[in-house]
Amino acid sequence: MKRNSTVKDIMIDIFDFPHIPYWFTIRQAMEILRRVSSGKEKAVVSDTILIFDEKYNYMGMIRHRDIVFGLEPVLLKKTVWTGPMTEVSRDVTPLSEEMVARMAESLFKEDAKKEAEKQVREIMIVSKVSVSPDDSPAKAAYLMAQHNLPFIPVLENKQKLVGMISMNAVFNWVSAVVLE
Repeated sequence: MKRNSTVKDIMIDIFDFPHIPYWFTIRQAMEILRRVSSGKEKAVVSDTILIFDEKYNYMGMIRHRDIVFGLEPVLLKKTVWTGPMTEVSRDVTPLSEEMVARMAESLFKEDAKKEAEKQVREIMIVSKVSVSPDDSPAKAAYLMAQHNLPFIPVLENKQKLVGMISMNAVFNWVSAVVLE
């Protein structure tokens, strides 16, 4: 890869992602991700679904993690396993083994089935940043690091979604530049 590459040189086309409208349910998104993960449905990116509105404008994305957290609100609470690294996370409530065992018994019961009927827009990640196809991958790297994003939308003329740039593509570009 060249140092002077642009985002369009390393972006992923939007049609390589599964994509759905915002009114689909979490259950429908789960079914799509299962089909894609099993190879029954073709997609280059199998762990992320793009979300669009009725005019096919990009709204956000959901990943496996977002679905798991969306189905079980207990997972959204700030907790951490009491282990050797707890001093790094002093602001969170540690969980005892007993608490983890009790929580494991109650996770993903009937309430999760009810939560699966929520619309994906309730759990999607809304991207507040984007890049242009002509931007440098360095700009994408900076934005992804600052906002902790796995992907950033690539917008043509600040409107039309033409692709997504992944942290993996940015890493490959950075490593090629550094290691050349």
